[in-house]
Amino acid sequence: MPDAKAKTINLLLYEGDLEGVISIEDSSWNSGELYSAPRNSVSELLNTDACKKYGVYLLLSKNMVYVGQSSDLSKRITQHTVGKDWWESVVILTKKDDSFNHTDIDYLESVLSIKKKRLVVLIATIKIKETILRLINSVKLC
Repeated sequence: MPDAKAKTINLLLYEGDLEGVISIEDSSWNSGELYSAPRNSVSELLNTDACKKYGVYLLLSKNMVYVGQSSDLSKRITQHTVGKDWWESVVILTKKDDSFNHTDIDYLESVLSIKKKRLVVLIATIKIKETILRLINSVKLC
C-alpha cells in the first residue's frame, strides 16, 4: 500500500452503542463535525451544540435520501420530525467554529445531491437485478 495515507477517525457513542447519537471526527478535517442519529434519538442530537450551527443534513431511509441545509440545524430537523414520516435516521455535517458560509453550504448540498442521485440509480438497479434473479429462480423451480 505505497499510496495509503493513515487517518484517525474518532467515534463518540453518546448512548454507549451504535444505536444512538454518534459524533464522528476525522483527523484530516480539524474543525469538521459529523453526527449521526436514528430518528428515535433525534431529541438527544438536537441538544448538541452542533445542531445550533449552519450545516448540511441528510434524512435517510432504506430507499430514500433527502439533502438539505440550514443556518439552524436544530430548528430545521425538528420541522422534519413533524412533516416527513418516511426517514429513519439523520446525518449532519457542520464545523466546530461555525465557519461555514452560504457558499460552502450550497457547494456541499450540491455535491451531496449529485451523490444522492447516483445512489437512487444504484438502488433502482439493485432492485431490478433482484427482481430478475427472483424471476429466474422461480422459472428454474417450475
